[in-house]
Amino acid sequence: MKRKIVGILLVLALSVGTTACTNMNADFRSTEGMSKESSVSQSTEDGKGGQGAGQQVVDGGSKNQGQAVLFDGREIILFPGYFADVYYGVDSNGNKLSEYRWKDVCEELKQHGMNFDNAVMSAMGDDAFYVYQYEMMEDRNGYHVYAINAKSLEVVSLWTSEEGWWLESIDYYQGKVYITAYSDGAGKKELIYVKDKESFSFQSEENPNMQFIQSMKDFNLTLSSVNLGNRYGCCSITRVLDEAGFVIGSLDDQYYQFTKDGLVNIIPGISEYVYIQGYDEDGIVYSKFDDETLTNDLYGVNLKTGENLLIAKGENDSNKELLGYADGKAYYCISKENPFVLKTNTVYQFQFDSGESRMLYQKESIPGATDVQPGTQSFQLVDGKIYVVMPNGMELRWMKVDPDASAVIFQDQNLVVGEKNIFKYGTVVTDSYILNCPFCGIPLEKYYGEEFQLDARYSAYADDINKKLSNELHDLVQRNLEEFDQLGSTDEECGDHQENPIIYCVTIENEVGNIAILSDRYLTIDYSGYWYGGGVHGMPSAYQRTFDLKTGAEVNLSSFYDGSEESFKKLVAEKTKEDFLSYDEGETPYFAETAEQVYEDAYKYANFYSGNVFFEEKGITFLYSPYDMGPYASGFISIFISYQELLGRDNL
Repeated sequence: MKRKIVGILLVLALSVGTTACTNMNADFRSTEGMSKESSVSQSTEDGKGGQGAGQQVVDGGSKNQGQAVLFDGREIILFPGYFADVYYGVDSNGNKLSEYRWKDVCEELKQHGMNFDNAVMSAMGDDAFYVYQYEMMEDRNGYHVYAINAKSLEVVSLWTSEEGWWLESIDYYQGKVYITAYSDGAGKKELIYVKDKESFSFQSEENPNMQFIQSMKDFNLTLSSVNLGNRYGCCSITRVLDEAGFVIGSLDDQYYQFTKDGLVNIIPGISEYVYIQGYDEDGIVYSKFDDETLTNDLYGVNLKTGENLLIAKGENDSNKELLGYADGKAYYCISKENPFVLKTNTVYQFQFDSGESRMLYQKESIPGATDVQPGTQSFQLVDGKIYVVMPNGMELRWMKVDPDASAVIFQDQNLVVGEKNIFKYGTVVTDSYILNCPFCGIPLEKYYGEEFQLDARYSAYADDINKKLSNELHDLVQRNLEEFDQLGSTDEECGDHQENPIIYCVTIENEVGNIAILSDRYLTIDYSGYWYGGGVHGMPSAYQRTFDLKTGAEVNLSSFYDGSEESFKKLVAEKTKEDFLSYDEGETPYFAETAEQVYEDAYKYANFYSGNVFFEEKGITFLYSPYDMGPYASGFISIFISYQELLGRDNL
């Protein structure tokens, strides 16, 4: 049976074998520079590689240079965020000490019957991952925290939530694992586990701060760590007490400083609900919503003088976000759409001692990589230096910036976290528009579309393919504009437009995703989209287009499949039924409650010409959109069918 959880203690010890362990050491945690070490990136003027004009990029290297300078004798982990699973441990200079590949570890564990596909990776260090899963227990759902050895693949169950308790954070700090949990009636507790030096086992340890933590049960605590940035759910109370000397708690819109020796201070200047974003012994940064500009403005409290300061206040077409805070300096970004989806991010440094801000750099989105926020992606502070993930050619790499230097230089650390293979095969063109109400000027529709353009070296028909794709994008935009003009309008709804501008604005996004060339002949272009027209959420979309590079013609499943559409529908329905049966009771993502009903529903949706057929290296994936076969929360339900099952051969 397919399970989304691992419900028992699982330990892979000697049974894995010494050869497997040796391979793990090479694959999952290496102190040799495994990343590519390319030279200086593309020109800052040409836009390739994602560098904005005016900032220099140099190759900083990632090999250890001299003796490593650690924090408290330990490495700092660089977290790339949601889009990558390669994590690096670095010293205070950004030199690589270790490399962790979570996806590879998951795949190896799966071969031994352990499925961690739905685990949330919260902390790591010293060759171990610390993850949690929300799982079905014997009679209820609950949280289960595991420690996983990246070398030996040993898995240890650290903690299982009791009924009525919820996991809040997992933090690996100074060689110990801190698990913070809370209960509506009992407040918080923070458990400590210490890893044995000789084996992959853990012993519980009494928390000296437990009495302090329990005394805070009636307060809403805000935790902020210099080394972890704003990573929610990864910061312990103990860490914050050590780094800042206090924690901030709120009750009835009043905010307090609580030190572990019992001192309580009312934070001056805050007497309403705000969002605390960062703090240390020098100051506090918080945001407050402005009803007039409809934006969150940034403020600060100088804890040495008690002065309340305005950090950033902008117009209603911009978004302000605190990126990091340390040593009395707040780093924030003012982001503006340019004009829609594409963004211009300007990063500033605010100093509490002077009360002044200065611009550090400005970056713009790159079509084809709009999910990588320019200049702010995975922003992290290490020893006063800024680390961000940025595109460099087709790779996503960690860059380091010294914010106190006279000239802003993005130093390439040669630490690769992923790639955008779209730039290996070509480029991206875009089109967009914003349609405003002719009477009140409120935006009523925003559109952003991307289209792929193939590099000529891959096909003699590249120009034909590119013209077809770009013309279709242009024609789509023109049709949308014409339809909007034909609708006609009056000023009767302007009051609604102004009162609820977001709800009344339809937004449409369509972007290019993965690019592949299969069997040295077929170009596949994956697209993802999102439509919003009011309500709780919009609708995502996903589809694929395929071109024959030897003829320039667009092809689909019927170009390869010799059977009838009826036989294809039966095959998809049968595979979907198998997927339904692979889930444990209560875990299914489907609407239907029986395998027979799943078969009937799948048969209805399967057809030759559906854009839901995705060609891959070893087979096709048939994708069901939300609400086709399951609720919105299930997302896309994917069914894989090998080419052997479909075509009677191993490849396309």
